Amino acid sequence: MNTEIELKFLVLNKNITEPTADKITKLLKEKKYNFVCHERNLINSYFDTPDLQLRQLDMGLRVRTSIDTLGVRALEQTIKTSGKIMGGLHQRPEFNVDIDTNFPILSRFPQAIWPDNQNIEKLQNQLVSLFSTDFTRLFWQITIEGLNGQQSEIELVFDQGTIETHGKQEVICEIELELMSGSLNDLLTLAKVLCFGLQIRPGIKSKAARGYALRQNDIAKINVNTEKKTEYQTDVNKLADLALIPLNSPKSLNQAFIRGIDFGLMQLQQLVDTYSDKPTLTILNKITEILALLRQGFWLFEDCLDTKMNKLRNELSFFIKKLHWVGDACHLQELTTKTGNYRAKLHYSDSLVIQLKSEKNNFPDSVQIIELFHTARFNRLQLSLLEILLSVEEVIDQDKISKELLEVSNFAQSSLESSLQCLIELMPKEVEFSAQQYLAHHKLLIRSLLTGSWFGSLFDIASRLAFRNPWLDIKQGVSELQTILLLQQQLLKLDDRDEKLERWLESKIEHLLLTLEQSRKLAVLILPYWRN
Repeated sequence: MNTEIELKFLVLNKNITEPTADKITKLLKEKKYNFVCHERNLINSYFDTPDLQLRQLDMGLRVRTSIDTLGVRALEQTIKTSGKIMGGLHQRPEFNVDIDTNFPILSRFPQAIWPDNQNIEKLQNQLVSLFSTDFTRLFWQITIEGLNGQQSEIELVFDQGTIETHGKQEVICEIELELMSGSLNDLLTLAKVLCFGLQIRPGIKSKAARGYALRQNDIAKINVNTEKKTEYQTDVNKLADLALIPLNSPKSLNQAFIRGIDFGLMQLQQLVDTYSDKPTLTILNKITEILALLRQGFWLFEDCLDTKMNKLRNELSFFIKKLHWVGDACHLQELTTKTGNYRAKLHYSDSLVIQLKSEKNNFPDSVQIIELFHTARFNRLQLSLLEILLSVEEVIDQDKISKELLEVSNFAQSSLESSLQCLIELMPKEVEFSAQQYLAHHKLLIRSLLTGSWFGSLFDIASRLAFRNPWLDIKQGVSELQTILLLQQQLLKLDDRDEKLERWLESKIEHLLLTLEQSRKLAVLILPYWRN
């Protein structure tokens, strides 16, 4: 048995002026790494039962035909068992057996890998081929001289080809870095080198997962759990507004921080993956929220983190600022979409609709955003977060914090209380707020809600929802207020302003402010859930 420890990256293969393989070789030579290179063609058939029994056991089964440059063929069957993904790092046990047939023979694998009472013969008889992959693989066998004379052996591969099933096809263009022996730090260092020379992003789905997903539509009503690698993987399209981090009763502040970073990094990579496949402003807006959630963690634990962690927080701020326009773009989309809440009011003002659409064109397009997600800086940020998750030493310095706050519950309560008091001081219930005041304190409200996202899962659900929901309503109300004010602002730019529409907007703002005031006065009266 071997346990793969590898990093996967998807290559942005649009507008490539220099072949990726040549770029890789150039980068390795620039770093003076020792390496040898060779090439093979790999044809893989993936097997399971029609009802996906192996997938339900979190196993992947394939038969691989390997053809070298001389045309010599070799057959091998492989089964991969339950593993995990952490920030793009894949770790999964696998069993390889040489065979002389194109169909797998399950009895050749060790009996110990199967669950008790598993009928292997019955499983064998039900196997069918679901999909296949056919790609050219370039290998670089790399030796890295580490500290103290230690060496790391890393296999770098670049795969180009296709995944196919029942006439459907998906392109393969990816890089894998597998640690054969030596230091995980050398693997991460090599990954950072590649990030500078190539347009890549972490690949969170294996070829098998992508094959199952491509095949999914042909398998009626079967829940295809393609990668059961982490408790934090979710359907990003269903990711809740300012989602809570599932801390699961952490035993220490270090564990709480690590779990939060793990959750945030996984969500970020899933969202970027989804956006790259099908760009939408909704997903892009969720990406900005997850970046803010990660940054909030560095703020919350600031006093007990090494000062070098400030660089990561600053990097998160850099990308949040890069995407600062997304909120306005979402508001404009709401105004210009035919099914939007305001579109009916604008149908008679062609000049206003033209003005709004013109404003939308000022924002970066999806191609530019996808390129941003493939930059060295964005990749290095993710790799730095991964290094935190892989650190054998605790990143929280307990000597920098008072003893009473070392308990996770005490630390959480203190953080939540401080956040709430700051919000109440700037938004006292005795003062009526104007639209501009709500906008001015919107970021503070978001930060307070993000503190709840970090620690809310530690407390009673019912009490948490009762307290949190009114504040989420205020957040939603301010978002709607931003949409209306944006519309009002654009209306003022027109020569032929519509007085009827202006009066309607003023009435809408007045009504929304009344609703916001009611929600705010209710919110401050509810007992905070962490005080129960």
